[in-house]
Amino acid sequence: MKTKIFILALVIIASSCQLEIQPFEGVSNDNLSSIPDALQSATNGTYALMKDHLDYRGQDDFRSQYIRNLHMMLEYAGDNVTLSGTTTDPLFLCATREHYAAMENSTYVWYIAYKIIATANQNIAATDEADATTKYLLGENYFMRAVAYFDLLKVFARPYSHGTGNEGLPLRLEPGSPNQFARATVGETYAQVETDLLKAAELMETGNSRGVEYGSKEAAWALLSRLYLYMEDNDKAIEYSTKVISSTRFALQPTDNYADLFHNTATSKESIFIVKSLLQDDRGSGSIGSMYLTDGIGWGEVYTSQPL
Repeated sequence: MKTKIFILALVIIASSCQLEIQPFEGVSNDNLSSIPDALQSATNGTYALMKDHLDYRGQDDFRSQYIRNLHMMLEYAGDNVTLSGTTTDPLFLCATREHYAAMENSTYVWYIAYKIIATANQNIAATDEADATTKYLLGENYFMRAVAYFDLLKVFARPYSHGTGNEGLPLRLEPGSPNQFARATVGETYAQVETDLLKAAELMETGNSRGVEYGSKEAAWALLSRLYLYMEDNDKAIEYSTKVISSTRFALQPTDNYADLFHNTATSKESIFIVKSLLQDDRGSGSIGSMYLTDGIGWGEVYTSQPL
């Protein structure tokens, strides 16, 4: 019995001398593609930036959320809603269109949008397009980069129809780009969004969608149709919106269901791409809907406009 134990011990010692185990130091560009599910986790992080609550300028503001600030910038300056009166929230400047360079809403949108772009850039650079197992996720990252740039165009650039030579956005397309460099033109920025969306749709042509809270070829087509609409290329807008309709993944909901569509966006047949907020994402009085609610939790400062 002792002889057997001794021989077993020798085998273990001899085997252990051949082991070369390197300590795990986290996911990086160099090993992203070789670690199981690392790209999916990194891609999920890109989506999460749209609803995460992040410190900004050294402050922990409960209202700091990309989708909240973007909603205010795009919706409050239009005719669909009206402000009940004055407010101490920076949304007042959105509603009155008295924008200035250091405005909290717009600078937070810029800050997070470029975080989304930088994260997508890292994922794209670290992924081999020829690898069939990660091809779809790579497409999602091109899609998210396009979403961020299109959001920025709507807030920080003149409309396409006002001239393609106007200032657009700094195009950061590689990891480690310098912090500051000149803006591309509006035309160049729109062209980049178009390129990214076409690439995203191509990469996601085969494979299964992870759901409406993630990018898909149909979501890329839908955004392309909106992009071409802004570019006043109506034929292409029709072409890509028809692709979405013809995919049979989506359908218009009956009129009777209309009032419940917002609450049920995650399961609605009309939803193409959504930012899915769950109970743990609830921001309370800092949520998107808090400015509309008059239930004692919300502020009740923004209302549907009379014309709407």
